[in-house]
Amino acid sequence: MIESRMLRAVAAASAAMLLSACASAPAQKAEVGAPAATGASVGLAVSEDPGAPIERRVTDRWKLLIARDAARAYTYLTPGYRTTTTPAQYDEWLRTRQVKWTSGKYVDRHCADATTCTVSVEVSIETKLPGIPGIQQSTGVIDEQWLQIEGVWYHLPKNAR
Repeated sequence: MIESRMLRAVAAASAAMLLSACASAPAQKAEVGAPAATGASVGLAVSEDPGAPIERRVTDRWKLLIARDAARAYTYLTPGYRTTTTPAQYDEWLRTRQVKWTSGKYVDRHCADATTCTVSVEVSIETKLPGIPGIQQSTGVIDEQWLQIEGVWYHLPKNAR
């Protein structure tokens, strides 16, 4: 009984650690090349309006991340970040995640000014943890930085700050 509780506690702690890192973008440059097409998001409904409200931009980006559509999710990154990370690097980062995102829901935002907001997103994941049978699930709230540049809201990954 104590062993079962301990295993659950370890699983929950491990999943929480993975979840806290799940929205980070790649920290290092990878070899330059064309990103792989996933085909997972063919027909995925996201707004084609780059001037959409921040809530819509956040929601659409998470739809693309869950579908592992790196090419389209890449366009939601700040222009400055895109000068330091290629589409191929971003695609590799997305494909090699140790967690599988299952949902990402806009919660709220706190804006320092009209062009800088911290957005809270409720993220659910699935992962396999060593030594624990089955797939572990976890849900938590993460904060993301979003910047409005020339009327368009973009995500600024943590490692770019």
